[in-house]
Amino acid sequence: MTDVIIKSELSSMSVDDVMSTTWSEDKKSDVIWYTNEKGKLKIDTIRTLQFLRKNGFNILMDKSDRRANWDIIKVEDKQIKQHDMDTIRGFVYEYFNDKPSEWWDEEGTQKYGVSKIPMDKENEQTWSKMEVINHIFNKLVFSQTMIGFQIKSTMNKPFTISTLPLMEDRNDEVYLPFNNKIVHITPDSINAIDYKDMSDRNNLIWESQKRSHNISIEEEKMVVMEGLFSQFCRKSTSSKVKPLNEVSNWKEAFQENDDVMKSLMTSYGYMISHFNNPSKPVAPIYMDGDSEIGMENGRNGKSLVMLSLKYWKETISSSGKDFNPNQLGNWGNVTLDTKFICINDIRSDFNFESLYDRLSDDFEVRPLYSNKFVIPSDMKPKIGITSNYPIVTKGGSGRHRVHTTPFSSYWLTCIENGENPSDKNNLGKMLFKYDFTHHDWNQFYNFGFLCVQSHLQNGLHYCDTTEQQKKSIIRKYEGDKNDGVVEWWIGIIENNKMDGLLNENGVHRSDIYDRFTSEFKDELLTILTWRDETKFYKMLHGVTMDMGWDWNPHKSNFGDSMNNRKWIIDTIDGKQIQGVRINK
Repeated sequence: MTDVIIKSELSSMSVDDVMSTTWSEDKKSDVIWYTNEKGKLKIDTIRTLQFLRKNGFNILMDKSDRRANWDIIKVEDKQIKQHDMDTIRGFVYEYFNDKPSEWWDEEGTQKYGVSKIPMDKENEQTWSKMEVINHIFNKLVFSQTMIGFQIKSTMNKPFTISTLPLMEDRNDEVYLPFNNKIVHITPDSINAIDYKDMSDRNNLIWESQKRSHNISIEEEKMVVMEGLFSQFCRKSTSSKVKPLNEVSNWKEAFQENDDVMKSLMTSYGYMISHFNNPSKPVAPIYMDGDSEIGMENGRNGKSLVMLSLKYWKETISSSGKDFNPNQLGNWGNVTLDTKFICINDIRSDFNFESLYDRLSDDFEVRPLYSNKFVIPSDMKPKIGITSNYPIVTKGGSGRHRVHTTPFSSYWLTCIENGENPSDKNNLGKMLFKYDFTHHDWNQFYNFGFLCVQSHLQNGLHYCDTTEQQKKSIIRKYEGDKNDGVVEWWIGIIENNKMDGLLNENGVHRSDIYDRFTSEFKDELLTILTWRDETKFYKMLHGVTMDMGWDWNPHKSNFGDSMNNRKWIIDTIDGKQIQGVRINK
């Protein structure tokens, strides 16, 4: 006799009853459809939810929110995939579409046979495979608001983001999943491990983490460093050592810079790793290092290198031209498996301080037309920035959140001389395009392994960015006009050009202004801003602190503002004389 599943049979059961029921073969445990009293084909909600549970679906809840927002995930072959109602319907459709048609036929095994007549009869007609899967495709619709409670009740014990048994990177080891192997990197070794050998530890990964490449480990470091991407990075971080008019070939003007290359490699390895140290949040910044103020050009390779992180992890990229970190909508495309965010080509007035909470705290996301969720600080995506302009940060806390790697004008000069990076006399092909071979990809990934290992060994390497820092500070106070006053003050301190300024004696503040008006007497008609003494002294204080030096350090207990650092050293004719001393 053909089994008939009546919806009321399940609807009358409690959730506990449903959960405890073991459906026998006679009950056709996969069957989620039934015939109603009017002879219509229907989908049973409870049976569907039980079917999903059996096939690895579960709930991922956000307990940080009092409303307990949730998402549906599926765990299969140690991989987690986030689902929505459309992908669930697709899974159910494909599941049954792959089954033999005879399982539905009258003359077949009747495994899935359900009578079209809502009562038990012999030799009755059953719903065909085509009828069932078409109905699933067209009618299987879940409403989160209507059946959310049912889903949560009939699934396994829900996960939270923090209880998912994920494969975790640490400060001394990184796991990178590929199609065939998992690459395990420590400060001392780089090894490819079979997935089956990861069974003794937390070993779930997001499906999006897995790279489709079949990886093999290149043992020779020198061979890896000759790969196309490595070559591109070495040229991008080279130093311009000669003027172009003094060389016969433009390439002779540049020289590879090991210090800057190390900065790039350790920052790239930092971004590849999933490990987030909440006590040391950092945003790597790739910036134009050669251009003069007001002549920033770009086209130096920084965006290509930064955006290549998409070949390592789930990445989203946002244009920095109109990006406002304070607007939650700008983060709305972040998902649970997003691991890297690139803010590309930021404006010159980008407010880096507005990123502090994103770097330090839990990561709140408010997607459009969906529930908000919170990613814990140790699992949130990292943030990288590209800029044609140096970034100014306030105080030591800001500087600790920034890691800057300056990119040279090597590739810009290449283009300006009528060549392309892909020319045979340069790289010979375009990176990551159609002619990028399996060997090229393998070299690219192996270079990344070396970057990760370099970061594990050395942490973030900070190269000398003094000149870029000066440019950023000059731009902050003078914009593109660069009238030379900020640079003059920096030079006074760097070269100790005022007796007493850099020791405990200090100098009269007014003496600094008098020296300025003397040395800039011919420019005073055009330098209107700094003729205002109040603005002039505020600039001196701001530049000093932005450079990482200390203004009247013996007053630091009172705060960092100029008023808090006020130092009265004398009174003449009833007038207070302020002093200035600098500690660099």
